[in-house]
Amino acid sequence: MKKSFIKNITFWIAALAVSNATFANNGMYLSGYGTESSLMGGADVAVSRDAFASNNNPSGLTQLHGQAFEFELAPYNVWNTSHSDGFGNNRDRNDTGTGVYANAAYARHFENSPLAAGVALVVQGGTGWTQEDMRVNPQLGGGRDDMSAMFTVIKLAPALAWEVNKRLSLGVTLGINYLAANEEVFPNTSCSNCLFGQDFSGFSFQNASGTTFTTKWGLQYRPGGDTVIGVTYGTKADITLKDGYLKYNLSNAG
Repeated sequence: MKKSFIKNITFWIAALAVSNATFANNGMYLSGYGTESSLMGGADVAVSRDAFASNNNPSGLTQLHGQAFEFELAPYNVWNTSHSDGFGNNRDRNDTGTGVYANAAYARHFENSPLAAGVALVVQGGTGWTQEDMRVNPQLGGGRDDMSAMFTVIKLAPALAWEVNKRLSLGVTLGINYLAANEEVFPNTSCSNCLFGQDFSGFSFQNASGTTFTTKWGLQYRPGGDTVIGVTYGTKADITLKDGYLKYNLSNAG
């Protein structure tokens, strides 16, 4: 009886520890697309078998029977980006707040064929924060102004998979990544000979964007029974932004 109780307690502690880990992501890149993948916290390399396999592990498309379409709405809350300084800006949150983003995917395993294909449109990742109506350093003229930095990546991911045999499947995804960035640092603030005897000009950097291409290779191997070995490899994405505009506030800089 005592051993059984200890085993149950150990199991639930381990389960709770694992469930907490599902809130993680891969740096600025999100993990978990589709219902199954999201519930697994993105740990789905070996079991990708839905339309979002185009993005998660393209080799998993061969597990589909017929065709599949998926659409999901994912709520988010930007938190844990507190700010504190010596001018009274002590905040435990940022003003980006909450929102919802959407992902969609379609895939098909061709009848009487070892080939399957799919395409996914996903919010690949991003990072950012917004702090509005902040107190400005008196040496810069005082008053209140805003600061923000936002970066977004959206990916279109067409994929092709090949069922080599009942044990081995291979797949490849072409990632067409759209990047966008905006930033502002006290855009309404300008002063001459202020901080350390230097001029200060607030600025805003808007509408910079770019497109980059990546590939993702996937493999699923079934040695026997319920065991599945999954492997993915993705190429690095070069971040190149163009056509943005930078606006400096020089109104009081002499």
